[in-house]
Amino acid sequence: LKATATQTSAQTSTSTPTPAVSVSETQQKIHDILAYHQAQYTHSNAQIHVYQQQEAKLRSNLETMHRDLKAATERAEWIQNQWYPFIDNLLLMVGKRSGLIDKAAQLAVDQQRE
Repeated sequence: LKATATQTSAQTSTSTPTPAVSVSETQQKIHDILAYHQAQYTHSNAQIHVYQQQEAKLRSNLETMHRDLKAATERAEWIQNQWYPFIDNLLLMVGKRSGLIDKAAQLAVDQQRE
């Protein structure tokens, strides 16, 4: 028991911690870590700026598309209001004419039978 206590005492006195790295190495590592994180921060800010520019461009494109769609809708309504009545009247006239032709053909057939 006495030998074990002496051995432990000897180990304790000889195991005084010595720094693994010097103060200047530690400062350099801290500096490197800070530089790395600063670079990451700068890169992230640059990406945010790019994304903001892309967002602005997409918003502008969307607004342009919305204006174009509105104009196309207005043109389609104008065409519908201008041309559909004309086409309806044209079809009605053709239908009446077709009806007259059918009546004339029927009269011709009737006359041939007599």
